[in-house]
Amino acid sequence: MAAGLYLGSLHVWGGVAERILRASDTTRYDEVPRYLGAMALTDSGGALQPYALAFHDGRLHVSYINRSYIDVFERDFDTKSSMTLQQHPRLISGFAVEDDRLYIADPSRGCIQFYHEDGRLLDSYAFLPDSSSFVPHGICCHDGVLYVTDTHAGMLLAIAVRSSDVRMEGELLFTAGGRGQSPRLVFPAATFVTPDGRILVSDLASGCVQVYTCNGRYAVSLTSPSGDVLRGPHSIAMDDLPSEELLRRNTGRFDPSGVHTFGRIHVVDRVAKRVAVFDALGTALLHYGGGELQIPNGIAIDTGRRLIVVADAGQASLVFYRY
Repeated sequence: MAAGLYLGSLHVWGGVAERILRASDTTRYDEVPRYLGAMALTDSGGALQPYALAFHDGRLHVSYINRSYIDVFERDFDTKSSMTLQQHPRLISGFAVEDDRLYIADPSRGCIQFYHEDGRLLDSYAFLPDSSSFVPHGICCHDGVLYVTDTHAGMLLAIAVRSSDVRMEGELLFTAGGRGQSPRLVFPAATFVTPDGRILVSDLASGCVQVYTCNGRYAVSLTSPSGDVLRGPHSIAMDDLPSEELLRRNTGRFDPSGVHTFGRIHVVDRVAKRVAVFDALGTALLHYGGGELQIPNGIAIDTGRRLIVVADAGQASLVFYRY
């Protein structure tokens, strides 16, 4: 392994890890995902409170509250490595993994940090083009663009991080939800980009998820299941299940992205202590996790294994579901 990494065994074979690997029962589009169990997390300093999650190449990356490293769990969840970051951020509130790069939101320092996979700091952004500061919280990378939520100004930032013929690396491409724009973002927590390029932003303060087009134009707001309001929307992920109803509705329509028929949007609700699920068009479907989650923060989905993982800081655990 590269410098800055160490290996460790979770010694949980026969527990949740085994159930994850052996579980074969799946659920339909309109069914609640099946609860598989929770896996407690500790290090030499005691219980770990997981915050942000991301799958990359089948491996689960996890950040923690008050820890300056990221754990990387192998597919069997019985072995992990840890990436210690050179700048030692106090809270990694969001991160994105792309190829050999790791993008980190460090709200305590008010900057975005770029790391190599071995933990070396490559670069950082701490100021906007007008020299004003920002406080990043959530991060998502899609097609060479880094989407970052700024809780200080209450807006979404779109930053080019891979140079091309039409944009420079580090260029601020656009902002959304800021002052003078409607709807106004109050405390944008997390962001997620769908396969067709729509940008989802959860707003903890206003209790909604705002949806933007690929160029930052407001499209729609998501409402929650059963008519209840989203009380504390946070992290967002998406599966790839097709809707038979939407497939029938869109018969004959040319749709190369598949956005009208495939995938459900999963939104972690920290206050309601559950996960709300919407179809690809934003219609409320169901929710799960009530009674099993205490302080859910992050969520990640491995579509190849139909596996959902929720970071629960209240239980100091990862909570697993099969869909």
